[in-house]
Amino acid sequence: MATDANDHPYKLFEQLRGRELSSVEFVRDYLQLRFDGGPTINVMSPVVVTRAAGRSRSWDDQFRNALCGQIGKSVGNAEVVEQLHLLIAFDDGSEITISLVPDDYGGPEAVYYHGFDNAEWGVI
Repeated sequence: MATDANDHPYKLFEQLRGRELSSVEFVRDYLQLRFDGGPTINVMSPVVVTRAAGRSRSWDDQFRNALCGQIGKSVGNAEVVEQLHLLIAFDDGSEITISLVPDDYGGPEAVYYHGFDNAEWGVI
């Protein structure tokens, strides 16, 4: 992973602030979140979408609708809490929470990301 040596690599997610979630792609065993301007997050771990209408978890009946409902919303904050979650909070109060709990990993990593400034790619 290429990052600025003076900065913690997870600070990169702060670059999502002010960007809109531009697309969601469901691929066989992972999903992809794309944000305006290029940042992309491939997710291989369980996800929870929280909004006024309630919570939807990966594999819930309405999960896809809840996640796609986030498209076009602007990110207010993004943070990583190691071994707990990657939280993407939107300006309207809704959230996407990606599990970073090691027992939830479907493989060697929970998240693969690329397209951020000062980083070619990275994994959590």
